[in-house]
Amino acid sequence: MKKALATGLSFLILCSVAFSQGSSPDAGLFKVDNIQGEVMQILDGQDPKMLKSGDRITGGKLVTLEDSSTKLTFPDGKDYPVPANTLLFLDPKCNTLEGSVAAAAAIRDPSVHFVIPGENAVLPLNKPFSLIVGINLEGGNVKGVDSFSINAVSIDDPDKSIELGQIKAKPGKSPLSFSKSEVSKTPGKAGEYELIIKTIEKPIGKQIGKSRAVSFK
Repeated sequence: MKKALATGLSFLILCSVAFSQGSSPDAGLFKVDNIQGEVMQILDGQDPKMLKSGDRITGGKLVTLEDSSTKLTFPDGKDYPVPANTLLFLDPKCNTLEGSVAAAAAIRDPSVHFVIPGENAVLPLNKPFSLIVGINLEGGNVKGVDSFSINAVSIDDPDKSIELGQIKAKPGKSPLSFSKSEVSKTPGKAGEYELIIKTIEKPIGKQIGKSRAVSFK
């Protein structure tokens, strides 16, 4: 039996998605299958884990990057096709799609979501580092914009901003676009910084979302 779900959320839009009853629910575990592209699990305080088809996970955040997708089976036995550019919060105590979507919608700042680096991460000075960030392309400051810069602002000198690289977001079915990149440039000296995402196109130089505190050493 199929049930259509249509909901518009600040972080996730699902339209006419069908549920199908699975055959053997796995108590407390979520299962991913049919993975295309890069799909990852994120647990607080840990590096993201790239998933493969057949993996079972207990919870955390599930993220699909651009051009990625998977099928997710919830502990209650229901299957859900997860499209590209999606963020779900998975909790065995709230093991339904409705609960996961509601948790994602409750994010206080839906315009930017840093996946990595984590908050207060220590990054290598003068060496490339990985960046995965989700940007809501339907936000008020960025509607119609798809090019952004990655900037480092020193805590000791907040008036000085250093551009480390650029992001070209790829619009899709969801307003959220996750981009993965290797940032080769770092600040000239060690210290504590804020990573900030800014617009390149009009409005030029507009910060979107909150910053991410990191250290370069």
